[in-house]
Amino acid sequence: MKTQKTDWSDYETVREILEERNLDHRDASTLATTINKIHDTMKTNIVHFTYQKKSGEIRDAYGTLNSLIIARHWKRRDDDSDSKGFATPWLFNYYDLVRRAWRCARPENILSMDHMYNQI
Repeated sequence: MKTQKTDWSDYETVREILEERNLDHRDASTLATTINKIHDTMKTNIVHFTYQKKSGEIRDAYGTLNSLIIARHWKRRDDDSDSKGFATPWLFNYYDLVRRAWRCARPENILSMDHMYNQI
């Protein structure tokens, strides 16, 4: 059975996911706007954003979804197990330019978006 990917560009979908995760409507709406902006910007650029990891650690990330940028930064490994880009529908997936691998974050743990870098 194939899992459908979440459309992180769709504000209503993101807001509903966040509300299901016990965020109140106002917080979910604010965070949905930030996630939409991050996702849409990552399609063409590099975005610097922060989120809280499961361990509680704050992660400073530089990510993109742009295939041209990913191709320039791709690091092939002997065991490329985390480079398959497997998308979990309720997680926010991105290509991490520092780690040179696909990463994901829980949408409710995204804290901020600081900078956008135009790389194309």
